[in-house]
Amino acid sequence: MPTSSRLLLIATLSLPCSCRAPSLNASAHYGRVDLGGGILADAAPGGTKNSWGELGLGNSEGALGATFDSEWGISHLSISTRQSHFRGTGSISSDIEIDGDTISVGSDVESDLEFGVSSALLTWDLMPAEFDFELGLGLAVLDLDMELEDTLTSTAVTTDETLPIPVLAARVGLTNGPWEAEATLAGLDVQVDGTSAVFFDLDAQGRYHLIVGAERLDAYLLLGYRATDLDLDNEGDETQISLDLSGPYIGLRMSF
Repeated sequence: MPTSSRLLLIATLSLPCSCRAPSLNASAHYGRVDLGGGILADAAPGGTKNSWGELGLGNSEGALGATFDSEWGISHLSISTRQSHFRGTGSISSDIEIDGDTISVGSDVESDLEFGVSSALLTWDLMPAEFDFELGLGLAVLDLDMELEDTLTSTAVTTDETLPIPVLAARVGLTNGPWEAEATLAGLDVQVDGTSAVFFDLDAQGRYHLIVGAERLDAYLLLGYRATDLDLDNEGDETQISLDLSGPYIGLRMSF
């Protein structure tokens, strides 16, 4: 059984029994994401990092996301995903060599980068009142797909990484009339298959109660801000990649 499936099974079985039915929530959101960081993949000593902006990926792009979560007693299980895609044209400021393919300094490149974050987090409320303070654990799965193609020679360097990262998680929440606020922080510094990964993900949002429906069907307007930081250091080929994604979003949440 895959690690993510085991995590979700454990999370489901660990929900405490309660006479109150669990709440179920689903939300979808869209936002603009700014990309920072860069890539260093130069086998020669003293190489400098190519920033994503230099490679033509500095423009803000759209990102789609969705979250499903359930609260039962003091337990809170949330499953979320977000995808972003950046394209552009730039130039190389330091040689990039990956898997034997090299694009030399000064070359113009067509750049394409896709990055996705999916996570399952299980937290427990230590202060079950209007103010929530929750601690727990989870699993984040990071998908990174990058291609740089020399516009003159058509030489391409690519990397395609899927990294499952166990994380620690903390949540705080506050309810005041029709308003709700919640912030979730998850992350860890780990070694995964010869790759050192430092990952942190902060998601802060405010919710306004738009509709109180019959039979527990409610609707909320979401306004939020998300910041994701990832640093990868592959010891095998000495490739270093850093990604800093941040930006606001708007969405709709339905509660059942």
